[in-house]
Amino acid sequence: MWWSFIYSPVDPNPCGSGYGVETTRVSTCRERESMRRSEKQITDIATIEDIIRRCEICRLSMVDSDGMPYIVPLNFGYENRSLYFHSAREGRKIDILRTNSRVCIEFCPDHELVLGDGACECTMKYRSVIAFGRASIVEDDAGRRAGYDILMRQYKPGPYGIVGRNPRGFDSASEPQGIGPTEQGQWRYVYKEKSLAKSLIIKVEVDSMTGKMSGY
Repeated sequence: MWWSFIYSPVDPNPCGSGYGVETTRVSTCRERESMRRSEKQITDIATIEDIIRRCEICRLSMVDSDGMPYIVPLNFGYENRSLYFHSAREGRKIDILRTNSRVCIEFCPDHELVLGDGACECTMKYRSVIAFGRASIVEDDAGRRAGYDILMRQYKPGPYGIVGRNPRGFDSASEPQGIGPTEQGQWRYVYKEKSLAKSLIIKVEVDSMTGKMSGY
């Protein structure tokens, strides 16, 4: 079953609606209703994924068994329509996800207030993405290492052409901390076993995501 949603961060104009999120359940099929301001909708998946990859953090929202919403800012990795987060093995976030796996994630790397002469002439420039999906807990060693690799590519790309926030590569003449060669001569990320033992990976398989842009 696919879910479709509309994301609308709107400007802080007091003569209109406030800056925030309008999330609307549209349908339970693959057909999506058009965004209300369709001229601002981003439909190109490459553009949406570029917005995601340029973010340093995202915000993961969930709902506990009592219906109480909870949101937390997190570092993340993104690959093949899945998101990866690292976490301690215990805590409120993990407790919620073990009972309710449905989540919503917000990305907004670009935002700029544009002031006008009057209150009703103020607006906001932005690029943003909202994604919906289901979370699962990855606790096995191989799965956690794979998840950490995806996280690292978001922030510290290796020398093998990984696309991330910094496309700079590394070579064997100047080995960076945390990256080393494999037996096959390839490069890999190196993790401390003690740190891995204390952590787990949260994987979110994205069901749908929508982008919106204004002023750029």
